[in-house]
Amino acid sequence: MVSPVPETKDQTRHQATRKLTTNHRIIPYGIAVGATTEILVWIVVLLSFQRRLFPGLVILKAFILFVLYLTGMIGSASQLFGPVIKACQGNSASGLNVDALMWLLQRSTCEDWYVVFGFFVLGMLFEVWILIVARQVLARAG
Repeated sequence: MVSPVPETKDQTRHQATRKLTTNHRIIPYGIAVGATTEILVWIVVLLSFQRRLFPGLVILKAFILFVLYLTGMIGSASQLFGPVIKACQGNSASGLNVDALMWLLQRSTCEDWYVVFGFFVLGMLFEVWILIVARQVLARAG
C-alpha cells in the first residue's frame, strides 16, 4: 500500500487560488449588468435630448437595474463572506519564490471580489437615488 504524499504549502495555496478563480461566475454577470446600465443610460440621454423622456420610463429603468444590482450584490456577498473570505485569510509571503507569486495572485483575486461587491453596492444605491428623484418629478408633474 502506497502512503499518500503530504501536500506542500505550495499545493495548498495553489488549490485555494484555483477555487477563488474558478468558483465565481459573478464577474461575467457584473460585466453584463454594467453593459446593460450603459445601454439604458444612453437611451435615457437620447430621449432627454429629444424631449421625449417620461418619469415613468426612468422609474422602470431604475427598478430593472436596481433588481440586477441587488441580485449581483447578494451573489457576490454570498461568495465573498463565505468561501472566498476563508481562502483570503492567509499569511503573507515574501521573497522571490513561488510562494510569494501565489500569495500575490490570491491577494489580487481577493481584492477583485471586494471591488465587485462594492460595484454592486454603489450601483444599487445610485439606482435607489434615481428612483427617488424620478418619483419626485412624477409627483410634481401630476
